[in-house]
Amino acid sequence: MIENVILTEDDSDDVMIFKLAIEEIGYGCELIVAQSGEALFTMIDEMTFKPEVIFLDLNMPSMSGFDCLEKIRSTSGLDDCKVVILTTSKDERDKEKCLSLGADMFVTKPSGIATLASILKSILMA
Repeated sequence: MIENVILTEDDSDDVMIFKLAIEEIGYGCELIVAQSGEALFTMIDEMTFKPEVIFLDLNMPSMSGFDCLEKIRSTSGLDDCKVVILTTSKDERDKEKCLSLGADMFVTKPSGIATLASILKSILMA
């Protein structure tokens, strides 16, 4: 069972929806929220453990999700970390770029909590 999950998301509404979806599936992981790519790497540097899954938004200020993904994949110790892109983008080019940069999955944010909960269940409880 996955125990350490980081959500890298700058939109507080999307963070709340993610938390509600996690609660809906009854998943008891430790969810850590980073509001930017910079915050993500600061957290990772300070952690005594490495995250098992990072959910990553593409559209963030300062360090984009693409830049963040590249840095994750070039950071020692994060080799086994699953990276799931969770974005509003439906652009096939974004998906192809993310997968070529090493993302494990590309998920377009659904409009409802129940749908997100179903997606999270398939990722976290697989």
